[in-house]
Amino acid sequence: MNGRKPNHQARRAVSDWKRGRLAPSLGVAVLVGGLWFGCEETPDLDSSAVESASSATESTKEQRAETRVLVTHPSHKTLQNFAFLVENRILDIPGLKLTAIFPPSAEKAFQKARRYVRSRERPWMDVRKLDCEVTEGEVFESNECSELFRNLVETSQAIIFTGGADILPAVYGQPAELTTRPTSPGRNFFEISLLYHLLDSGAGEALLEEKPDYPVLAICLGMESMNVALGGTLHQDIPSDLYGVDTAEEVLALPSDQQHSCYAGRTTSQVPPQHWVTHRIRFTEHWPLSPHSHRATEDVLSSHHQAVDKLGRGLQVAATSIDGKVVEALTHRRFRNVLGVQFHPEYSRGWTPQRRCTNTVEDDPGSNYRLNTEMAAFYGLLWRDFATKVASEARRKRSHAMTTSAKLAGTGRQASGGYANRGSK
Repeated sequence: MNGRKPNHQARRAVSDWKRGRLAPSLGVAVLVGGLWFGCEETPDLDSSAVESASSATESTKEQRAETRVLVTHPSHKTLQNFAFLVENRILDIPGLKLTAIFPPSAEKAFQKARRYVRSRERPWMDVRKLDCEVTEGEVFESNECSELFRNLVETSQAIIFTGGADILPAVYGQPAELTTRPTSPGRNFFEISLLYHLLDSGAGEALLEEKPDYPVLAICLGMESMNVALGGTLHQDIPSDLYGVDTAEEVLALPSDQQHSCYAGRTTSQVPPQHWVTHRIRFTEHWPLSPHSHRATEDVLSSHHQAVDKLGRGLQVAATSIDGKVVEALTHRRFRNVLGVQFHPEYSRGWTPQRRCTNTVEDDPGSNYRLNTEMAAFYGLLWRDFATKVASEARRKRSHAMTTSAKLAGTGRQASGGYANRGSK
């Protein structure tokens, strides 16, 4: 590495991008996350500006209203990534309140996240430790957390399931292979049960039946958990199960599009350990974004050694690896705002010059870095789409609350009038 902290690199990259230094040519704008980077001149006032001014009052109201987005079990580094996205307006949600949630068994992770949030002045971010656990035998049934799950959905406008360690294979009915390392089974039980309640808690009683447009974004482990929650299974090790290789050297010899985690740190002490790689994915007809909004194949950051095997109920494949062997994205047949991605769009490294995963050390370390502008644009598009869906859900909730309030007020006036009439007779 070059000695700079990743976030400093990322901030400098975004700053350079906004100044146009990283645009294809001076004066050409690059659209990332709904922001025009590289534009130096301020456009003349036109009819759109007047129209924007007329809606300023409504926009101000939206900003004052709280829009709660839940994030399950984020590490402090994941919270740093979200802070980068929000503060650079890549994830731009009016009135955002990002709430990290942890089950009681995740005490250590909860304390680390809380220390991180308390050490920063970010009033839009908070941390909650929940008060119920799910045991292994209760994952796929009503349990002591069922009412809490309902309350979490009712009081929020979206949820993000984050990445993490392997799922205990017993949950999806398989013995554990030697490459599987389930370090947080309590977390797995809680999140898989929450997803089960959200999407298919038996006899069509999914919580999303009441909020069908509620956005759910499941990242890496989150997508694997979503698949397991709906009866699916996993390939426990991509290199050995799908490509028939068993050593790090053999993985590094594969084409880059067949590498889904970086094994270079296991082959020599000279290479700083890193766990992510960049590879391409291919979209299917079930991918939710318009095919005209991005390229037919896109680069993504990956850090996983497991993958979807048997597909869960109601799910459909939305993207795959270039060779079609690894499922890279899932959508739901009934709930259109549910998306699982095996890659990591939240990494601030997506806006940072990337070090390639390699088992060699170049004479010039700087030659081993590059900024993938196409990937940053694709990630920005994904986050803009998510923000739009969250904002829509927040408006729907406010509209419903206003309608309910008006009905209650009308009922109260009618009742008051009725009593008055009786009293005058």
